[in-house]
Amino acid sequence: MGKQINVYGSVLDFNVTKVQHQRNGISGRPFHHVFFSYEEKGGAFHPNMLAIVPDKQDGAKPDLCECYVVDLNAPEECWRGDNFHDPVMDAIDNHRKAEDKRWNESLQKGRKLSASRK
Repeated sequence: MGKQINVYGSVLDFNVTKVQHQRNGISGRPFHHVFFSYEEKGGAFHPNMLAIVPDKQDGAKPDLCECYVVDLNAPEECWRGDNFHDPVMDAIDNHRKAEDKRWNESLQKGRKLSASRK
């Protein structure tokens, strides 16, 4: 069971399956994409959702209207980003923290290796 969110009065179970960052992006503008699923309480299950969130040039969080969501099983079904903005941004923040941690650990290993070769 994932995180429970409230969208227009409906409680949904929200589960992130994958987060990736496209550093070179589209026309040089990087973006994150978040794959997730959600299930409406007593309703439909949407297993293949995709949110695309362009990075801001100044590093600030994207606006609600810059989070685009589509159901990959029914591409004609699209949502405004405000429906899923908070949990999607939480997933991106967690991904960034994990990437920063991996990067810092990699740097530490490199420093230790370099010091051991002296």
